[in-house]
Amino acid sequence: MPPIQARGFTLIELVVVLAVIATLAAVALPKFVNMRQEARVATVNALYGAVGSAANELRLKCRLTPSCNPNLGNSSLTVNGVAYQMNYGWPDGGNAGYGIDMAVEISSQYAIVFTASTETTSFQLAAAADPANCAVDYVGAWYGASNFAINKKTSGC
Repeated sequence: MPPIQARGFTLIELVVVLAVIATLAAVALPKFVNMRQEARVATVNALYGAVGSAANELRLKCRLTPSCNPNLGNSSLTVNGVAYQMNYGWPDGGNAGYGIDMAVEISSQYAIVFTASTETTSFQLAAAADPANCAVDYVGAWYGASNFAINKKTSGC
């Protein structure tokens, strides 16, 4: 009767396999972590576009509505039963009652911060490492300014 041969992996083969797996993990893990940051930046970029579109849409509706005067620092516009405070034809930017947040569908992943003194509404991504620097800021057209401003910050995503 021939001797029974043992079957299995040698210690060297196991070490080589573990080394290959560890190398793959070391390469893949940072890319996975970076994908989360890229997803947050993409979310902020999408909101940046949505806020700009909403402001431009309300501006156009104000110009087409006789009761909304784009030359006044304080007028109102009602769209689908919702009243918007308009400043020089643009949506107000820093008022908790009339801010641009009403014009954009904002999910609960954003914290909305109003700063009345600068007419600013800041949409801050709550899940970001630094929400204040992973945000979209809408600055209303106040005191006769000809346009609004939208600033996006992605350094804290």
